Amino acid sequence: MNVLFLSEQYFIGKVSDNTNMRTEYGWMKMLDAFHLPYTEIKSDSQYMSVLDTADFVIVIPSKKNPQFLAIGHVLKKMDKKFGIMQEGPNYLWQDWPVEFQIMYLGIIKELADIVFVHNEHDAMYFSGITNKPIVSLKTVFDDTIEYDFSSEKTNSVIIGGNMVSWYGGMNSYLSIRNLKVDSIVLPSMGRKQEKEEELLKQLDERIQYLPYMPVKSFIEEIAKHKLAIHLMPTAAAGSFSLNCALARTPCIGNIDDDTQRILFPDLAINVTDINKAKFLAKKLLEDQVFYDEVTTKALNNLNYFNLNKNRDAYVRVIQELSNAK
Repeated sequence: MNVLFLSEQYFIGKVSDNTNMRTEYGWMKMLDAFHLPYTEIKSDSQYMSVLDTADFVIVIPSKKNPQFLAIGHVLKKMDKKFGIMQEGPNYLWQDWPVEFQIMYLGIIKELADIVFVHNEHDAMYFSGITNKPIVSLKTVFDDTIEYDFSSEKTNSVIIGGNMVSWYGGMNSYLSIRNLKVDSIVLPSMGRKQEKEEELLKQLDERIQYLPYMPVKSFIEEIAKHKLAIHLMPTAAAGSFSLNCALARTPCIGNIDDDTQRILFPDLAINVTDINKAKFLAKKLLEDQVFYDEVTTKALNNLNYFNLNKNRDAYVRVIQELSNAK
C-alpha cells in the first residue's frame, strides 16, 4: 500500500534516519510512507506521479499557513481517499482567519474520509463536530534505536519546555523550585524567549540550559536526571512524556496527553494543580518504592507506543478506507 503524507515540512521522500524523528516522521516510518511538502502539489511538479499512485493520503495542516487546506479540495477532485491529522491542540484551528476555519470544518465534516487525532480527549472533541471516523494516531517510538544510558542519574530535575504559556515552563519551575536538587535543567526550544536563559540563571543559580540537540541525544540527556516535569497546557503529541519513559525518568505532566496518562498514570495531573505537582515531585525524591513503581509502569506500557507493534493495526485501518466505495 502506498501512503503519502502532505505537510509544510520541506523534506521529500521516505524517512531514513530513524534516530532524529519528529512526531510525524515516526508515523511515516511506521507506515513506510512517502512525504511531500504542500508546495509540490502543482501540475508542473516532478512529484505529481507520487500523488497519482498513492492509495491513501494523510494531510497535516500548517499551524501558520492554513491556506494550504485548499489541498483537501484538490484531493477530492482527484477522487483520492485521504485523512486529515489534528495539528497542535484541538482548538488551534480556531486561531486561523474565519474563512479558513470554515474551510477546515468543510474538510473534516465532508471531504476527508477520516480524522486522525492525538489523544482520547481529542477524539471526544472531534466526535462532536464530525460524523467521520476518528482514530488516534499515536506518537510512536522505534524500538530498533539503541541508546546510551550508561550515565548514573544525578540529583537534578529536567523541565520539558521553555518560559512561554505554550510549554508552561514557569509553572513547571514553580512546582520544583523548593526541591533540594543540585540543578534544574531546561531545553532550548523554538519558542525560547530572548534573555530567558540570562534572567532565569539570575533568579536561580541551579538553572542550566541545554543547547538544541537531536532527539536521540535529548533522550540520553533526560536519562541523566532524577525526575522530569512538563506542565504544558497545550495537550497534543505528548512526545516529552514518551521520551521520559524511554529514558527511565519519571515525568509529572498533563493528564490530557495519552502518553502521560498511559505511561505515568500516577504522575498525570491537571496542569494547573501546582500543589499536586509539588507533592508528587517531593515524593519521587523521597520515596524510592514509589519512584520504582512509576518507572516500572512506564516501561511495561511502552509497547502501546511502539511503531513496530502498531504498524499492522494502522495499515488495516487505512486499507479498509482505501477499499471502501
